[in-house]
Amino acid sequence: MNIADIKNEIKIYEETELEGNPSYAKTQPELLDLIEKYSNSQFRDAEYDAQGYKKLFYNISDNPRDIGKKETDLDLGDIHIETESGHNYYIGWLYEKELRFWMKENDISVKLNQLRNHFIDYGTCIAKKVKDKVYIVHPKNLISDPEAENLEDSEFIIEVHQYAPKTLIEMGRKKGWYMNKIIDIVEKSKGGKIKVYERYAEEDENGNNFFLIAKIGEEFSEDGIIYEGRREPQYKVAKMEEVFGRFLGRGVIEKLLEPQIAKNDINYYLQKGLRISSLHLFQSKDPNIGKNTSLLEEEDGAILHVLDDINVVPLEERNLPAYSYLDQLWEKNIEERSFSYEAMGGQRPPAGLTLGSHQLSIMKAGGYFEDKKDSLAILFRDIITDWVIPGFKKKKKKLHKLPISKLLGGKEDSSRFFNALLAERMRKKRLEMMKKGKYLMGADWEIIRGIQAKILKEEDIIVPDEIYENINEKVTVVITGEQIGGQAEITVLNLILNMANNNPAVFNNPTTRRIISKILDRYGINPVEILPEETPEMEESLAMARGIEMGGSLPAPNITAPTMVRAGARV
Repeated sequence: MNIADIKNEIKIYEETELEGNPSYAKTQPELLDLIEKYSNSQFRDAEYDAQGYKKLFYNISDNPRDIGKKETDLDLGDIHIETESGHNYYIGWLYEKELRFWMKENDISVKLNQLRNHFIDYGTCIAKKVKDKVYIVHPKNLISDPEAENLEDSEFIIEVHQYAPKTLIEMGRKKGWYMNKIIDIVEKSKGGKIKVYERYAEEDENGNNFFLIAKIGEEFSEDGIIYEGRREPQYKVAKMEEVFGRFLGRGVIEKLLEPQIAKNDINYYLQKGLRISSLHLFQSKDPNIGKNTSLLEEEDGAILHVLDDINVVPLEERNLPAYSYLDQLWEKNIEERSFSYEAMGGQRPPAGLTLGSHQLSIMKAGGYFEDKKDSLAILFRDIITDWVIPGFKKKKKKLHKLPISKLLGGKEDSSRFFNALLAERMRKKRLEMMKKGKYLMGADWEIIRGIQAKILKEEDIIVPDEIYENINEKVTVVITGEQIGGQAEITVLNLILNMANNNPAVFNNPTTRRIISKILDRYGINPVEILPEETPEMEESLAMARGIEMGGSLPAPNITAPTMVRAGARV
């Protein structure tokens, strides 16, 4: 690697002026720095005016950002994993359950929230995969060609890291980096943080395209190259709003830069005017006034002997209506730019606003945020599908144990899964007792069942090798809800109820169970919650042993076509 390459790439990133940027932040680093400062209620330039007074920052972006984050919020509960695992519904259920445990253990939900925050604040969120782990990259820490709209089009990608000396040494030893160089760099750092640049570029003469360069002081040098090798960059990006001719998207803070400057100016001039108008000054043609006496020294009711009248200097603020008018104009502009209407923040509509206008504002904002949420949902789906699930399958490929008590906890508690396990155990228990000539019923049988249930809850499920390998999953992210029409759902449930009343034995036939499961699945109803356990009762076992056929005919169903109530979308 030629060390001059990274110097030139960073120079391109820092000095390229972008047409889509505002005139006061022409380069990408300048714009990111301005966004960062405005999010923290800081001025970019001077915090004090020419007279030495501190200027107050009137932050207008906090509320629109909070509304944007609330309206685009997605978590693991919005991610639906539909599985196809042959004819065993419970294998698919167990797969989804264990996958969700694994995602929680690896803080996937926390990382999704970080992506959403960057999406709203900076207009760009970046996820990265290293081996089987997912990381979130701050937009300020990624260096690429600022004019390349996609990372795939950039000739270089550089990610900036900061390490404490001890951490850098530990990582170097763990990952096989050049330890002799790392130790020299740590000694020169004198205990300070060390910047390491992770660079992806075209292959050099040795076939390497991945480089780690530690910056020593303010300069790059050949001694700072602590690793060279091959690795393909794995990044995924979502943008709140595309901007032609640049990589960085446009977020809420950038959309409100002009209103922010205007509101700060209005607030500054108003504060400055109030400082002057709060003074009480007097004027008089009497040359003795103000020389030897002060009105502050006079007592209440004192008689002043003056040669001319003492008049109050008019300093009252005469521009308050203009300030109020400008403030209202910019407030309206802020709402229109960011769709942060009062109704979106849970506030009452202003007086005089008609119900129709109020509802129209909510509909406009809802449509806007649904579109933004769609972009974020696609990123989440791709991360889960392309990165998280393959890592999970790799981790859970071998035989492993899963506590049954863990499966029964949380919001997705499935007592039916436990009952299926218990029913299978009790079936075997009954067969064992029958072989010994015993047949228990009533309270005696319930006592044994209770004991077995307690034992079962303390046991583990043995998940066999490669049981998840043949599962085909489809990841769906629900944006605002897409449901089957209520009338169609009621019709299907009535059909199943009629089957149960007319001929309960129909649910014991494997073929009819599969058909019914497909129908329920199609209408968005969990078949496990509706269909009885597959384990036959004792009477049915005896009947089958005697050769009596159990089953029955199905009434001709009259199924209402599914009607979709679209309140959102799935991706």
